[in-house]
Amino acid sequence: MAILKPSDFIRIIWRSFYIQAAWNSERMLSLGFCFCLVPFIKKAFSKSEDRAIFLERNLQFFNTHPYMASWIMGATIRLEEQSIEEARFDTKQMDRFKKRMSESLAAIGDQLFWGKLKPIAAMLGLALTLYNKVLGFCVFLFLYNLPHFYMRITGLLRGYKLGFDLAKVVSLSKYKEIFESLDKFAALSTGVLITLLGFSDFIASFPEGAAFLAGLLLMLILLKLNVSVPVALIVLILGSTVVGGLIY
Repeated sequence: MAILKPSDFIRIIWRSFYIQAAWNSERMLSLGFCFCLVPFIKKAFSKSEDRAIFLERNLQFFNTHPYMASWIMGATIRLEEQSIEEARFDTKQMDRFKKRMSESLAAIGDQLFWGKLKPIAAMLGLALTLYNKVLGFCVFLFLYNLPHFYMRITGLLRGYKLGFDLAKVVSLSKYKEIFESLDKFAALSTGVLITLLGFSDFIASFPEGAAFLAGLLLMLILLKLNVSVPVALIVLILGSTVVGGLIY
């Protein structure tokens, strides 16, 4: 029994961009999760008592990668629709399902976005920035956000389609080949960045070039050690400054 219209799914996807707005250390993303499902709550439950019961169930501890949360939203909507149609709901089974999926999707999202795509997009964007600042900035945003938006949108739809079967298709091992390919692409991106630096006016003189390359090398080492991109970029700036000062 389909309760939602396509326009309702669009509203849920739009709300998913704000899932972290109500983040808190006690229940993490649970409040944001319920906020995203408000369009469903209004359509599925006419009585305030039923809405309160739904919110009580879903305001427990919930944490996953914010870009991947829509997968669980879609599955939750499908399971809630089934429970309404069958006039029964297995709370414990749903809680176990959400916990398992939140852990799996968190592991996938952390590696995919934080560990792979962000460093790759940052390196390519930085390389192009040496020639055209606007182009480099736009390329960074495009490379990073295209898969980000794809995961948010398709995750909601696939979760809704599969319900409990979502657990059969989502696992870290299924993304192994993608991660390996991204690692190779990261190495290629590093080579491209260094090559472009060699022909850039930015490093036309030896001191500036040596300083920047030293900072870049240190930044890449930190990224390999899973240090966050903002910290690595700060190290790039500080390292370049220190080496440049020593050379001069």
